[in-house]
Amino acid sequence: MERLRQQEQSLQQERLRMTGQRREVDRLRHSFPVNPPAPVITDFSPAFTSTHVTSAAAMSPVPAELHAKLALIKHTAEKDRDFLQEEQYFLDTLKKTSFNLNT
Repeated sequence: MERLRQQEQSLQQERLRMTGQRREVDRLRHSFPVNPPAPVITDFSPAFTSTHVTSAAAMSPVPAELHAKLALIKHTAEKDRDFLQEEQYFLDTLKKTSFNLNT
């Protein structure tokens, strides 16, 4: 029984930690600036060479923002998966414990 209480306390602490991490992820997600897409250039004058177009595209922050958002989503998914695995372990332990108490 004591072991079960310790596991419950451990799970409660893990839930609190995960709640804090989710809040942090949400805070980070909302702190990313939403930049409008770069203007599309339709008038190509001779003074505008391909190197200018390439350097302007390279300075665009959109790919970096998308990469950061993807990393946050992957991190959140990993934490959710870990949480569900721990919950499943906890439920399995409860089933085994209640089965052993009944026999």
